[in-house]
Amino acid sequence: MRDSNLAILEAFVAVAEDRSFSRAAQRLGVTASAVSQAVKRLEERVGTPLFARTTRSVRLTEAGDRLASRAGPALRAAALALEELPVSGRGVTGVLRLNVPRIAVLSVVMPTLPAFLEDNPDASVELAVEDRFVDIVAAGFDAGIRLHESLADGMMATRLCKPFRFVLVASPAYLRRRGRPRTVDDLGDHECIGMRFSTGAIYRWELTVDGKDVVVPPRGRLVLQGMSASLEAARMGLGIAYIDEPTAKEALRKGDVELVLEHASPRVPGLFLYYPRSMKNDPKIRAFIQASKKPARPPG
Repeated sequence: MRDSNLAILEAFVAVAEDRSFSRAAQRLGVTASAVSQAVKRLEERVGTPLFARTTRSVRLTEAGDRLASRAGPALRAAALALEELPVSGRGVTGVLRLNVPRIAVLSVVMPTLPAFLEDNPDASVELAVEDRFVDIVAAGFDAGIRLHESLADGMMATRLCKPFRFVLVASPAYLRRRGRPRTVDDLGDHECIGMRFSTGAIYRWELTVDGKDVVVPPRGRLVLQGMSASLEAARMGLGIAYIDEPTAKEALRKGDVELVLEHASPRVPGLFLYYPRSMKNDPKIRAFIQASKKPARPPG
């Protein structure tokens, strides 16, 4: 890793956002050791620990939190300024082919498309929506979107949204009828709405119990495809659904569904655009990233 103030701050901010040295290293395209050394040099420079580390977790100290709150926005602003130069100078043409999971369509892709298409009139988009992981290079895609930033060799990733939670939700009527589960074990006595991938696999519920990750296979009489269908089933009182919080936000606000076992809701790093390292300067990809950072435009 380059031994410069900017590179060291980039490493610090990546660890602060991902809460993981290994994930930060993947994101930056360097080794975890290089990231650790960069953070160590920064801590020596400022004279105080910036992270409290254990073998299981990484958290910011008070000093680290103050630095992250200033350095993160500054680095993002600088990166955006650099990205805007080549895109505006060269123009963007051709077809951007994306492979995305259902969860990304409404939360990330659709809010980004108006700005991308308006700012780049000579570009177009082809979108393939499927939940299975795809070799995007072999399948002819320019980039893909996935939930976690675990990447194959040679891939780079850019965060498209903030970290969010997966939550369990059920309608007030269902909870009155069946009672509210108090522990993860109580889910065995409830109708848990399953979700099937296009591969045929059932999505397993990943929850947090006493600070540890646990996997719960949903047991119930209803299996659907897609988060939106699962949310609608929960709204109708058919059971408990496992949903990303952005999808459930409006239904929660209206009171159509309520959070269940909120203390067990896991937080995920967010949705990431991933693409081959060789494509990092592709104008279409850079323009899409640039458009994703703009405020969503109202419909109409």
